[in-house]
Amino acid sequence: MSALDVAKHDRQRGQAIVIVAAMLVAFVVLGTMVFDVGLAMSDRRNIQAHADAAALAGARSYGPQGTSKAHWIAMQYLAPALGFGVPTGACGSVASCPAGTYGVSGYQITLRDSYRPNGILNYPSVLDVVISHQQPSIFASMVGYAQLTTAASARARKPGPEITGSVYAVAAVSGDALLT
Repeated sequence: MSALDVAKHDRQRGQAIVIVAAMLVAFVVLGTMVFDVGLAMSDRRNIQAHADAAALAGARSYGPQGTSKAHWIAMQYLAPALGFGVPTGACGSVASCPAGTYGVSGYQITLRDSYRPNGILNYPSVLDVVISHQQPSIFASMVGYAQLTTAASARARKPGPEITGSVYAVAAVSGDALLT
């Protein structure tokens, strides 16, 4: 080897250490993102299932007596799954559980009522349930994300058709009947 080759080799010494260190940092950052994003996606699937069940159960309870029963039943479905007790906040009983936002044990639950499009009932028959959950990140806090927020929403309507009963009947003894 010539003196020029030896000098070139000495200048390149240590480059592998820098490359390996950079790759190690990149893998750690990527691993933290994959792990925490996986936990967040799993959490979102779980709260989506809870929101779906609560919305459906609550919507089945709508009636002319008011919306409190629907909200109360939705909260009853969510309580054991999310680890809180009912009554909570303004939702105190089956007769007094208004629509609104409730903060319970790391979750924020929003209940909203609306009317079915083109519906004929004179009371709300559509329940929206939105659940938001904040949890501490496990590894992403190393890169500046201390909290992960996941959310899910569900909408359900009172089952069955909305119809008005007819107060008259059509009868034809003979011939054709024309209905308009």
